[in-house]
Order: sequence, then structure tokens, then C-alpha cells
Amino acid sequence: MRMSNKYKFKILREEVEVEDFYEEKTHENIKCSLLDLIKNEKEGITIGLSGQWGSGKSTIINLLQKEKEYIFFYFDAWAHEGDPLRRIFLETFINCLKGYEIDENKIINLEEKRSIISREKRTKTIKITRSTTKLGLLLTVTTLILSIGLALLSSINFDNITTNWTGSISLVLYLGTLFALSPFFVLVHNYYKLKNEKLDINDLKNWAFLLNNSDETITEDVTGEDERSSIEFERYFKEILEIFNSEKPKKIILVLDNLDRVDAEVSLKIWSTLQTFIQFRNPITTDYKIFKNIFTLIPYDEESLMKIWENFTENEDGKKVIDNSFARSFFDKSFQVRIDVPKPIVSNWLGFIEKMIEKAFEDWDKKDKDVIIEVIEKTRKTILDNPKPREIKTYLNQVGFLRNHFSEDISTKSIAFYTYKRYLQGKSNDEIADYLLKIEQIPKEEINLIEEDTIQELAAIIYGVNKDKGAQVLLTPKIVDALTNNKPEILSELIVNYKNVFWSIFKKIISDTNNLKNYISYSSPINNCLNELNSNINSNFVTLFAKYLNNEKERNYLFDDNFGIDIKNASDLFLKYSKHDSINKLWLFFIRVFEFQENKNDAENEINDKRNTIFLNTLNYISDKTKIEFGPVKLNIGFTNWRLLNKEDLFINISKFIHPSNLNFNATSVLIREGSKIDEETNNLIRNYVNSNVLKLEPFVLQLQKHIKWNSGTKNGESISFNSIELFEMFFFKYKNYDFSNLLKGYEIYSVCHFTSSENVKATSIMATICAMYYKDKILLIKNEIPQTNSYSNAFIDIIINYWTTSDENNAIFTYEKLLKNKSLKLVWEFCMDENNKLCLDIIDIMIKNEDNNDFKVDNPFEILVAINAIKKEGFDISNLVNKFFEHSDLETSFLNFQEIEIDKNDYVIYELLDSNKSKEIFKKIESVVQNLDNEILKDSLNNDDYLFNILLQVKEENIEFTLGSALNETLYEFVKGSLLKDSTLFNIAEWQINNWSNITNLLDETFYENFCDRITKLVVDEKENIKDEFFELNKEFLNKNLMIDLINKEINQFKLYVQEALQNPPNIDKLKFIEYIIKLDTDKKISFGRGFKDLIKDNIVAIHQNESSDELKDITLIIANRLSIKV
Repeated sequence: MRMSNKYKFKILREEVEVEDFYEEKTHENIKCSLLDLIKNEKEGITIGLSGQWGSGKSTIINLLQKEKEYIFFYFDAWAHEGDPLRRIFLETFINCLKGYEIDENKIINLEEKRSIISREKRTKTIKITRSTTKLGLLLTVTTLILSIGLALLSSINFDNITTNWTGSISLVLYLGTLFALSPFFVLVHNYYKLKNEKLDINDLKNWAFLLNNSDETITEDVTGEDERSSIEFERYFKEILEIFNSEKPKKIILVLDNLDRVDAEVSLKIWSTLQTFIQFRNPITTDYKIFKNIFTLIPYDEESLMKIWENFTENEDGKKVIDNSFARSFFDKSFQVRIDVPKPIVSNWLGFIEKMIEKAFEDWDKKDKDVIIEVIEKTRKTILDNPKPREIKTYLNQVGFLRNHFSEDISTKSIAFYTYKRYLQGKSNDEIADYLLKIEQIPKEEINLIEEDTIQELAAIIYGVNKDKGAQVLLTPKIVDALTNNKPEILSELIVNYKNVFWSIFKKIISDTNNLKNYISYSSPINNCLNELNSNINSNFVTLFAKYLNNEKERNYLFDDNFGIDIKNASDLFLKYSKHDSINKLWLFFIRVFEFQENKNDAENEINDKRNTIFLNTLNYISDKTKIEFGPVKLNIGFTNWRLLNKEDLFINISKFIHPSNLNFNATSVLIREGSKIDEETNNLIRNYVNSNVLKLEPFVLQLQKHIKWNSGTKNGESISFNSIELFEMFFFKYKNYDFSNLLKGYEIYSVCHFTSSENVKATSIMATICAMYYKDKILLIKNEIPQTNSYSNAFIDIIINYWTTSDENNAIFTYEKLLKNKSLKLVWEFCMDENNKLCLDIIDIMIKNEDNNDFKVDNPFEILVAINAIKKEGFDISNLVNKFFEHSDLETSFLNFQEIEIDKNDYVIYELLDSNKSKEIFKKIESVVQNLDNEILKDSLNNDDYLFNILLQVKEENIEFTLGSALNETLYEFVKGSLLKDSTLFNIAEWQINNWSNITNLLDETFYENFCDRITKLVVDEKENIKDEFFELNKEFLNKNLMIDLINKEINQFKLYVQEALQNPPNIDKLKFIEYIIKLDTDKKISFGRGFKDLIKDNIVAIHQNESSDELKDITLIIANRLSIKV
């Protein structure tokens, strides 16, 4: 590193400060307080200086050391950890005292004492004798013999050696083997010798090669590393003090530092040594005077030192908890005074760092100095999170070094921030890199320091590259990992955190990608990392992906779950960015890859069900999601797997896009044979062919006709099944223009249905629906079209007729769904032209409920309503249909153009028509029609209580001038006579007529109204007691009072005789009721009974009241008596 003149700096040494740099002079004040305490105390004490590491305890000690008034001895326990501490302490103490002493004799005495304590060097001699054992000697000899034996054996031609006896022995082989095994014989001999002498076989001494019996001298230098005991330490320490303080004793400040940094065992050892200074402070002890001038100062971090005496107890829950009571007790006993060194406040440490910066970076620009402070200041977590002087120096040294190490395109701010993370927080470079990759986890106090350039510069520092490559080196592995291992959440984080930096690196990675396999696998994380559209993805990925897809020739891909998922995500991506042409290419590519895999495995006779599932799932997903009508593709695979694919439910959804190869198509056609049952697989295959909409299946239809007509449609073994009917159904709905008369007008297919309906009841619903679509309004006359020569056929045709003449919700739903699916619902209007077709009304109800509004657009709605009105089915409400026709067809025009409106037969339809539409034209048309109604029609309407008079009243309501004449007059009079006379039950009067009788009567014009009133008035006079009570209630407003009185007066003698007869014993209650009605009507007393009439009836009236007559009879006769002034 060549140091720049601009960034020259001075290393801040790791030395304890000899002056207090803090503004409040905290350390200086503590030093002064300590000095005052030591000066004023005549006897030594132990002082505790408590503060966290780095709080400035060493600075205070250094400030104390500058005072020359006292003997100052500093001992660092941490520096001597692992050494014999008591001996090192004593030697170091002596060396310290020698520095304060000028008396040569004392110095010599102290040095002699140090030599005694140290035990410096001596030599020791050890004699050892060694000799060879008998076993060792024998093995040495046999080792030589072994080499001879091996040489002999190697010289033998073993091809000439045999185990069979030939009469001679190979001497060389014999001797060679004997010599080679000689060491083994020696060991075996030693084993049995030990056993016979009952010596321990396992004792290694009995197998030794050497004995220690030879003479040898070894000289060693020995240094006195042994430790002093506590008693020795106390004695030596006392002797040292006696030598030093032999004349005028001086106060000694003894500092034991870093006790909190050494192992607990070492720390306890020093604390036990400390008791030497404490126990002699009692004036009653023998050596009190020698030790009373010792002032012990112990700097420590309380939390760390407490752990040495950490004790555990159990709480109420039985859990172990730390109990510091023992440690506190020990502190109280050991320290007479404790002083806390406080944390420096912000202004204090900021002042310190400013001074250190001026010291280290004297010539640097103010901007660089300020940013160094900004970084360390903003990274503080709280106001009490203050850097220690040592940390500040480390920070500044590293900043100075790195500032000169890196080029100036790396900002000082980034260098300072890196230094903070690396050296103050102790993070490794890998940890800092991870930190930069997870910006959302960056602490709030640091986030404001992170800018887009900062990330690039920190990455450059971490990886030792220039700034431009920094972010690339940092992010590239992460982006590649996310793309390769499908981690969209990582991509999302990187996009949010790094924005333009991410996209520049992303673009580089994608532009370096040169194969379609990677583009496909990258599709999943890219598609799922963002919900919204992004121009960078479109331009940097989707466009290139489409380009590679267009040029791809390779088909050998791993066809697994991940491949299927990636293809789906690729389709989603193209759809997001409206690349429909690329979706088509992807669709075809995926099919060809599957085709390649199938043909490769077909050669090995291998069928992969999992591959089939992936294939179908993926294509269904793309088809459902994109809604694209893909062009037909012939799938060139083996017929076995083609059939398996067609068995799957998912295949039917894409069957219009995926067509069989020519070979597979031809192989399918031969599966329909005469006298052989059609199986389920064949049905599935042909169903999918039908669904294709483009395949020409006429050959299949001809094959099916032969199959059905075989054996006159009579079942023979396994010759037919329900599949035959299902297949016919498919063809019928597929080829609507095809002439199926050969089948539907022949008896064979109905015979087949007879046999298959027991296998599946749907056969009836299917054929009933097909026949209705074929025969339309003649469906119930089907027998006229089909030869009745086959009993099986005849029986099934009866079932079809019953299907349509019977109301059945399930049958209606089935036929409705078939008609709807095949866009043939309007055929229902033809079905309903037969008044016996009740099922069509159930279907119409479903159409209304499901709001199949397009199917209510017809040319002849009123004609349809008339036909439907003729079908008698309980519960069918034609009003809903009327409303539908008004909404979706021109029902008004249809009605107005209808020539022969038989209003008496279609009264209900016309009533609903008027109820739904108040068109003046409709009313006008009806008004002209009803003028021609005759007496018989009107009488029937009143008697049957239908809707004709409802219509008449609606017309009257619409046109107040509307009236009817003679026919209605005769009708009303005859209806009254036929329904309200006791001796006539010709007609029935219903509640509606009673409630609306006044309005009905008002339909008469003025002349006929008066005539009607006169006629019923005369009827009352003529019929008298034959009139029902309801008559008077119903017609009281129409009776002509004056006419009635005139008629009675004209025949007054007959009326008086009538009254007289009514009062005879027994009284005639019916006649008396009539007389009562007349008398009440004659309020003006215009009826002239003449004088003497009351005398004729007086006795009868009195007798009725004297006898036990009914109250009703008494009431009536009382009215008569009052009218004639008869006293009762």
C-alpha cells in the first residue's frame, strides 16, 4: 500500500492515556479523590475500582502512576496467566522497588532475595545401564537365518514341485522353509518356557529384548518454574518490605489489574494471596506495622468478577437461579472503599474521538473527518451505547489504513461503516455480505447509513474488487441461486432492496444464459417474485425467452414435476406480458417433448403414468388459464399409451386440441364390431374424438349402425351394452345434420335399449331425449313411424311415451341439460304442441328458473302459450312464461296477429296476458272479441268459475264505456234462476262471483241493466219463498222496490191470502221470511192490506206468541203485527 498524501495518518497506539481527554474530566476527578483518600489515611486499605471494560480504569491508574509521592506497583494478572503467579508477583515487586531505591545495599539485598525466590538454574545427573536379553539375542540370530531361508525359497521353480509322493524330497524347499520359520520357533519356545516356569505370559518384561544394566550419564538444565506456597509468599513478601522500609516507611500503592479477565481458578488464587495484605491490618497482629502502609487498588468489571463466586439456588418453581449474595458479601469484606467509573456520555466520547481524529488524521478534509464521526455516532443503539477509548482507536486506525488501501471511488463513509461492522462488531466478511443481502433486517440505527452506492462500495471492500464489480460479486451468486433453486421470495427481497442495481445484474445474468432449459427453469421464480407487471422482466427475460423458444430444436428434457411446474409458470409469464404467440409455441414445444419421451420409452415398452399425469395437468392448466383456442395437434405416440391418456378425465378438456395420429385413428375405428360389445376404453376414445369438433367420424357412425342392427337388436351373450347407446348419443349430438332415420325409424335400436336399460337407467332418458329431438311435436305419435314387429322394441317405445306424458323432475333435469348442452332448448316449444306432453312443462320451469333467456326468443309466443294452456298439469304457473315472452319475444304482436282467439278456451292465458301488459292495443283486441260472446259461453264461464269474467272486468276497468248487452242480460238472469232458487241447482255460484257480482252486473248497458233489475224483482214476487236467502244479500241493490210493491198491490188479495196461509198452524217459516222481507222493503207502507185484514190474522199471531214458538218466528210475526197495528 502506498500512502496517499491526501490521506496520511498516524497509528494511535494501544497505550493507556496519561491525560483525561473527556470534557467533564471524570477520570481526573476520580484520580484526585483516590489520592486524597490515600493521603489522609494513615493505614492501608483495599480499594475497588469498578467499571466496564474500556470505561477508563486504566487511564485512572496511569494518572495515579504519574504521582511521585508514593511507591506505585502495577501487576497485570492477565499478562502472567499460566506463569507461577506468586513467584512472578514477588520478583516483579522487587524489580519495582529497586527502581525507587538509591541505597546500593538495599538494592543488593533485594536482588539476593529475588534470586532465592526464583531458584534460577542447576544441573542434575542420572546413571542408566542397559544390556541385551537371551530372547533378544536368539531373535537377532534367527533374523539372519530368516533372510537365508527366503533366498532359498525364491530360487525354487515351483512348477516342478508337487504334493504327490514321487520317491524324492526337495532339500532346498525343506531347508528354506525351516530357516524362514526360525523366528517363529524361537517365540514358541519362549512361550512354553514361561509356561513351564510359571511366569506371567502377559508381562512385557518377559518378552523384552533389552535390560537396563549399562552405564550412561545424562545432564539436564533445570529452571525454577515451581510456584511459591501461600506461606512462602507471605514470608517473602514480609522480608521484602522489611528490607525496603528498614528506615523510613513509605506508602505503597499496589495495583492488581485484570483479575476479571483470567480463569476463575487463577483469580481465586490471587484473591487468596490478597488476604496477606488484609489480615495484617489489624493492630493486634504481630506484623501490623510492616503491612499498614500497603494500599491495594483493584480495578475490575463487577459483572465478570462476580461470576467467580457465582452460586446457584432453587426458586419456588424448582428452577436453578443465580444467587449473587455470596459475591456481594465477599466484595463488602474485601473492599473498604469501592469507586464506580461511569460510562462517558455522548459529549464526552465525541470530544475524545474528535481529538483522536485530529491526532491521527491531521491533514484530512473536514468532510472525511465528519463522516467518520457520523458513522460511529449513528450506529449507537442508545444514548448509553458509547464506544470505549480502545474501540475508538481501533476504529480510527482501521479507517486510516483502509482509506489508503482502497481507491478514492470507494467513499470514506463506506470504509468507516465497513470498519464498524468488521472490527467493532466483529463480523466476518461473509457475515457482512449476508447482512447486505437482508436489508429488511438491518437495525434502524444503521439503515440510514445504507445507500445504493454504499452497498456497491461495501461489496467492493469485502471482495477486493472495484466499485462497479462490487454489487455484481455480492448479488450474482444470490440471484443465480434464487433462479436455479426456485426461490422467488429471495428475488422479491433483492428487487425491493437493490432496485436498479439488481436489474443491471439480472440483465447480465440472463444475457449470459444461452439455453432454453435455463429459461424454462428460471420461469418459476421470476413469475412468482412479482405480482405486478415489470418492464425489466419483459425486456430482459420474456423477450429473450421467446426468442430461444422459437429456435429450440432439442426435445430431450427431464420430464418431471419440476418441468411441468416450470412450463406452467412460463405460460403465466407469457400471458402476463401478452405474448400469446409464445404461449402457442410453448404449448407445442411441451407436447413435442412429451412425444419425444414417449417414443423413446415406447421402444423400451415402458409406460410412465406419472409422465402422463404431468402432461395432462400442465396442458389443462395452460388451457384453463389462457383461454386460448389452440390449433389441433396430432400426438404421435403408441396406441397403448394413447388409450391410457384418453381414459383420464382430464383428457376430455384438451381433446379438441390433441388429436390422434393417423395410425391411432385407424386403430380405433376397428374397435366397433358387429356382435362384439363396445368397451369403456373405446367409448372414451371416441368421446374425445367427438369433442375435437374437426375429426371426420362418419366411418365410425356406419360401423355403429351395423353393430346395433346386428341380430335385430336382440342381445346375444356379450354382443351389446350401454356403451352402444352412449356412443350413439355422442354421434347424434355431434352430427346434427346427419340423417339417423335408418336407426331411429327402425326397431333395432329400441330393442337394444330394452336390453341395456337394466344395465343403466340412463338409456331411457337418453333415447327419450333423442327421439323428442328427432320427432319433435310428433314424439308421442312415435308408434306411427316405427314398425311394431318387435316386442322388445314396442315395450321400450311405451316407456319413451310414458317418459314425456309424466311429470318427473329428474327426467326434466336430464333432458334439459342435454338440450342446453347441445343448444337445442328451443325444441321444447315444439314438444309442447301435444297437449299430453307434461314433461315439457317441467323443462320450461327449469328454463325459467335458470333464466335461459335467449331460448324465450320465439316467433310465435302466443301460439305456444295457447298450446301450453291446453296441457293440464297441476302446479304449472303460466304467468312466469307470459312474463318471459313479454321480456324476450314480441308477445303483443303475436297476440294481435292471432286470427282465431278462442277466449273461452284460452281465458287463463289472456287473463295473464292482461295482468302482465296493459297495452291499449291488447285491450282493444280483446274488447272486439268479447262482443261476440254468446249466452252459452257466458253461462259456462260463470258456472265453471274460470277467468273469462276476470277478463271482462279488466276490460271494463280499462274502458269504463265498455258494456255487454242481451247475451249477458240473459246469462245473468238465467244464472240467478239456476243458482238462487231453492228448487233449482242448475248452476253453482262461487265465492268470486259473490264478491264481484256487482261489478259483473255493471257490465250491462243501461237498458239491459234496468231490464235485469225488473226481471229479478218480478222473479222475487213470482217465486216468493222459493228464493234462497243469499239472493236478497246478493241482489238487494238491483231490486226495484216500487215495481215490487206495484206488483203486489195488483194482486193484493192473493198476497193477503198468502199471508193468512203462512200464519196457519203450523206456521210456514219460509213464507213468513218472504213476507218479512216485503214488509221491511215497504218502508213507506204503500202496500194496501185494507180494513179488517188484521182481524183475520190477529188470533194466529197472538197464538204464535203465546205458544212455545221459536224466537225467529216470534220476531217475524212481531214485524207483521207492528205493520198491521196488531197488539201482541
